[in-house]
Amino acid sequence: ILAAMLLPALSKAREKARAISCLSNLKQVGTYQLMYASDNQDMVANRYCSQLGSCHWSLDLYRSMGATSVTKEYFCPLTPGTDMTNVDRTYGMISAFSYCFGKDWMTEQGSPIISTNNANWVTPTAYAFSKLKTPSSFLFTADSLRINSATSKQRVYGFGGDTSLMFFCHGNSSNALFADGHAAGGNIGTVKAWLGDKLDTSKKYFIMQDETTKY
Repeated sequence: ILAAMLLPALSKAREKARAISCLSNLKQVGTYQLMYASDNQDMVANRYCSQLGSCHWSLDLYRSMGATSVTKEYFCPLTPGTDMTNVDRTYGMISAFSYCFGKDWMTEQGSPIISTNNANWVTPTAYAFSKLKTPSSFLFTADSLRINSATSKQRVYGFGGDTSLMFFCHGNSSNALFADGHAAGGNIGTVKAWLGDKLDTSKKYFIMQDETTKY
């Protein structure tokens, strides 16, 4: 009986510890991003960044840090262990080519997208941090999930809405990294408050722990 009473408390404690570990990972990634920006004219590469081959944001970043492979801080602790070396399954950076959170939101942030042709998702793109009006409000990397089908759902390195979404996986909260390097967690109401009134509400950007999608 005692064990049955303790199990829910232990489960909650474990979930909280994973959420804290996730925030720590994001903060470390944020430090890497700021170091990268400092060395690259205040810009950070976004999603696929080369037409010559796949170049995920994490590849560009960890190579700039002198690493030879992606490491655990690029992944939410809830990511399946078999995916922990796969650059497709890292935290998701918001999509530049599809204007994640909407064009009005991007404009309000300072129009930070740098691209040669924003119509193509393999086009080299980057975020210019120097253009941001308020870096502490620019949510650009977070827990994310891609819905391939009703039975196929996977962590994904980038999200822009509809099928690749910000994932509220920590007790219906999601963790996010901002351009000033700080990371924070919040429920959907908190996240919407972070994003402000310029958020595009015509498109679904969020997926809950029960896998329902929301605007």
